[in-house]
Amino acid sequence: MKRYIPVLFFCFFTSHLFSQADRSEDFYFSSMEEEVLSLLEEARELGDENPAEKLQLAMDAYEISVTESFLQLQVDSQTLMGIAYFQLQEIEKSLQSLNQSLLMAEGINYIDGSWQSFYMLGLVHNFLGDSEKSISFFENADQLILDENDLKHIYVLRELAIVYQYERMFELAISRAENALLMAGNLEDENSIIELSHLLGEIEFQAGNIRTANNLFSDIIARTSVTGEHQLIRASAHSFMGKCYALLGDYHMALANAQDALLLSVKNGEDEGRLDAYDSLAFTYQHMDDFERAYINLQLYFKQKELLEQDKNTGNLDKIKAYYGTFEKEREIDQQQVLIESQNRLILLGALMIALLAVMILIFFLLYKKNSRIADRLSHDLKREMVLSKTDPVTGLPNRKEIEDLIQKSINSWKKDPRSFSILLISFEEYRKVDTQWGEGAGEKLQKFIGKLLETELKGQDTIAVWKPFLFMILLPETDRESLQSVRHKINMRFSREKYNYDVGEISLEFHMGSSTYSGDESRSACVDRCKRELEEARD
Repeated sequence: MKRYIPVLFFCFFTSHLFSQADRSEDFYFSSMEEEVLSLLEEARELGDENPAEKLQLAMDAYEISVTESFLQLQVDSQTLMGIAYFQLQEIEKSLQSLNQSLLMAEGINYIDGSWQSFYMLGLVHNFLGDSEKSISFFENADQLILDENDLKHIYVLRELAIVYQYERMFELAISRAENALLMAGNLEDENSIIELSHLLGEIEFQAGNIRTANNLFSDIIARTSVTGEHQLIRASAHSFMGKCYALLGDYHMALANAQDALLLSVKNGEDEGRLDAYDSLAFTYQHMDDFERAYINLQLYFKQKELLEQDKNTGNLDKIKAYYGTFEKEREIDQQQVLIESQNRLILLGALMIALLAVMILIFFLLYKKNSRIADRLSHDLKREMVLSKTDPVTGLPNRKEIEDLIQKSINSWKKDPRSFSILLISFEEYRKVDTQWGEGAGEKLQKFIGKLLETELKGQDTIAVWKPFLFMILLPETDRESLQSVRHKINMRFSREKYNYDVGEISLEFHMGSSTYSGDESRSACVDRCKRELEEARD
């Protein structure tokens, strides 16, 4: 979507750029000039629905412009040819046409033509993943704009923000997007305001500025309606808000927004919106530690993504077929005549080959079905293992599910051999938002530091696990209440004198502890709940 929307805006913009040119009474358009202008206007109005027809119209306009020496119209025709080739994914031909139009525009000092070529070259190189060239072309286009509130300036800033976002240069991306949004506000261009607000919110989210991103997406919801335009952007805003609220710990609002995104996408038949909604739901359930529902929505996400990619591939194939159908029609006719003659001579052999082919197709179909079932089963097992993994991905320590299983095993062992064991919860949850305060990645580094300290301090049969981010649980086998107090004192002394060095400076770690010793007549959850209650009392 991001690759082609700028081209649509570009075609819309250029159609108005030249139709609004001042025409004095002495300005004379010949019938040939009018014909070229008509061809170019018709080509621009096609958008990206029929790039093969657009290319043919642009070529016709270029041929007339060359014959009649209409230099500016040659530039415009070459640029539209470059756009059509780009939409047909003929990238080499697109670059060739756009470079030629730029060279000619600069040769005749045609400013608008140069801007068109620079802008489109920036889009094509962004599509190719060459960010350095893309930024250079967009900045050259920007330098040609004299009016700060020109729509062209907004388009260039928007594309620069997208390139910087892709390169994870978030500060530059935010700066460009904010400037574009300010200009759109000055022009009171509601469509641009909504689109740029979404882009800026997406960048802020990736940069870790969750509350800022949430406010931007909330503004989009306020500016749009469930029955008006911008349904895809509104659904996407709901999906992002679901993720924002999940990160902020408001799971009720997170689920409400993700479900609104799904309902809106289903209602309007927006497959991309449905994909984002499933992603948001899986993200939220994962943060709620509801792995079963997270896995269900991951399955829906991958299935929807597969269907969406099939639709895109089919659409691209249709465009390419139309393109080659336009330029190779005579060749197809000749090939069909040869084919008919060959079929008349070899009809008996053809029948035999068809029968053999049918058998081969049946065999390949059965093999395909068998392989598909195996692949689906392997994919299902892999995704399940990914969600239900027993290792915390940040610290490498056992996760909540693993230690719950170990506690249950200890309870089962106690019934046969009553040996005391205890559990200990240590909370560092005051540091959950360090990514926002200290920078991206700070939280993971701090959790690893805490995990290493605990591993150093507690060796042997003790099991250290991550219950959830910044909340660690320790299973202490053969540990009664008296021994438990000794362990607590030992941990308290170690962390009290330990300092954590980070870019922000040296800090002392603040933490709280809660513990419980298994009584022999309670369930696993009851033992854990006693530990949690003691932790809550320590916090208060």
